[in-house]
Amino acid sequence: MRQKFSIDRIEDGVAVCYDENSKKHEFSADALGLARGSLFEATLVNGEPTEIVYLEKETLDTKQSMKKRLSALFDRNK
Repeated sequence: MRQKFSIDRIEDGVAVCYDENSKKHEFSADALGLARGSLFEATLVNGEPTEIVYLEKETLDTKQSMKKRLSALFDRNK
């Protein structure tokens, strides 16, 4: 079954990811080949991601949305 994940951070070559249910997963950052903040879909086989698909448009949309929220927060305090 395909699941959607987001890469929260990368520490010592380990990508700390969260799935749609906020469950934490740790994968090899080299195996994923994606940057922090990326969204991707994968099928887990024995706890390892396979058939990894980078969700480029969703990643960009999420980053833009977060940037707007942060700007609104700072603008509110002016």
